Parts: sequence; structure tokens; C-alpha cells
Amino acid sequence: MSGSTNYIRKINRILKKNYTILKELNYNDKTTTYKNALMKQGFNFNHFTHIYKTRNGRIYYFCYDQGFSVLENDKYLLVRKEGLVGSI
Repeated sequence: MSGSTNYIRKINRILKKNYTILKELNYNDKTTTYKNALMKQGFNFNHFTHIYKTRNGRIYYFCYDQGFSVLENDKYLLVRKEGLVGSI
């Protein structure tokens, strides 16, 4: 029981850190950044809360309401999802 609780705490810390990084870099609710900027702050690309796929096939990875989508040349589109449907 204790081991699984510690694991959950660890994942929650990672998600919270990812959320904070996305929120700080995404000051306009929709912006672009580079992979290096995310990595420099310690972003963990393996942990997110959910995935959203648009009709045209673009995939967004979210940490709660802050998300990102991979673009070309190590560039990322950062977005903020509003409500259930979103502003994407």
C-alpha cells in the first residue's frame, strides 16, 4: 500500500510540475515554444493527464487544462483548454 501511495505522489508531482511549466510558457492561452525551452525547465514528456485528437488528426497532450502539440523542427504549440470542448 505504501509503495503505491508513494508512486501516486511521485506522478502527481510530475504532473503538477508539467502543468506549471506549460502555464508559465503559455501566457497567451495559445503560443509556440521549442522543445529545448520545455526540457530546460524539467518538463517530462512521458506524463500527462489525457490526449485529445482533432478531426484533422492533430494530437494534443494535456496536463489538466494546459496542453501541447508537436509541430515541426522541435517546435511545440501550447494551448489552454476551456471547459469540456476546449478552445483548440
